[in-house]
Amino acid sequence: MDPVARSRNEEALHLSAPDVEALFAAYNSLLDKLEPLCVPLPGPTREYELYFEQCEVNAVNDMWRSEGIEGVTRVWGDERKVEGSLSLSCDGRAYLHIIEFARGEGQNEKGAKYFRRRAFEAAPSFTAEFLEAVQSTGLYDRLVPERDSISGFEVRSAPITSVKCVASWYGPENMYGNGVEINVHVGLQVAPDQNIDLRITLLRDAHVHVSLFDPLLYETGYEGHDHKVAPITVPSLRALLPVLSKVPEMTPDDSKGDVIGAWRGATLSPS
Repeated sequence: MDPVARSRNEEALHLSAPDVEALFAAYNSLLDKLEPLCVPLPGPTREYELYFEQCEVNAVNDMWRSEGIEGVTRVWGDERKVEGSLSLSCDGRAYLHIIEFARGEGQNEKGAKYFRRRAFEAAPSFTAEFLEAVQSTGLYDRLVPERDSISGFEVRSAPITSVKCVASWYGPENMYGNGVEINVHVGLQVAPDQNIDLRITLLRDAHVHVSLFDPLLYETGYEGHDHKVAPITVPSLRALLPVLSKVPEMTPDDSKGDVIGAWRGATLSPS
C-alpha cells in the first residue's frame, strides 16, 4: 500500500473510532445507573444454636459443604434448636451458632450510607459475551492465572458452573472509595466436588481487578488470592460496554434473606 493510501486509511480509522472521553463517560454513566439499584445488606433478625454430638460434626460439615448452611438447618434445625444466647456449654456437645438475616429489617442507617449492593441473575448469553470480550482483548490472558497458586487447580480450562453479576456501592465515608463497581463472579468446577470463584471486578477508576476465591479457604480476613490489577484499555472498554450495559436490565437476585453459621470453637473436641 502506498504511503498516501495508508495515511488515508489511518485517518479514516481514527475518525470512525469512538471518542475516548465519550467512551469513558458512557462507562461512568453505566456505573451511575447502577447506584440506585444497590440496596442495604439484610440485617440480622434471629440467632440460635444447634447442638450436636461430637461424632456428628463431620456429617454436619459434609452437609454444609454440599448443600450450604441452609441444608444443615433444614435437616437438623427443628430437632436440635436452642433458642436465645447460649454461654459456652460444658455438656460435651458441639454447638453451631446460626444467624438469620432478612432484607429490609434490622438495617443500620449509617451502614446503609456506607455500603450497598445488588446481585443479578446472569443469562448464559451474557456469560458467553462477557468472556468473549475479556478474552478477545487480552485482559483474560494478562490477569487470569493458568493455575491456582495455592491449590494447583487448572483455572482456564475449568468448566463454568455459574455466573453472577454484583453491583457494589461504596459511600463517600468508605475507605474503599466512592461509587459503584461491577463484579462478575464466574464459578469454576476445579474438582468433582469443589468449585472456586473467578472474580472479575471493573472499578470506578477504569481498572479491572481479578482474583480467585475458594470457599474452602474462607476465614476471617480472607479476600481471595492470586490478585492482579490492570487498566481497562480503550479496546477492552469498547468491547465490554455493550455487554455490561445489560446488567441494569437483568433480573435482581432478591432473596428475602440469608443464613450464616459458625461453630463455637470451644465446644469442639480435638479430632
